[in-house]
Amino acid sequence: MLGTAHPLKFPKEGRALNSALSKDERVRCTFCKQYGERFTRVKDYYAVYKDEVVVEGMTPWLPELGVLDGGHAYEETT
Repeated sequence: MLGTAHPLKFPKEGRALNSALSKDERVRCTFCKQYGERFTRVKDYYAVYKDEVVVEGMTPWLPELGVLDGGHAYEETT
């Protein structure tokens, strides 16, 4: 990814975890076994573990990609 502003919106929204994990049944089952019904929304999980999640854009390693997004690759939202 080029920047982090867009990807950081996802864990703060209210999407259901079952929906977010629906494309990989093995991952969904593993998650459910570990957490049960403790978390129902992505934002619920993120609220607890946000300090352990690292989201980085590719621009620091491939600066030429910054040109593709008009130089906004480093913009972040909090």
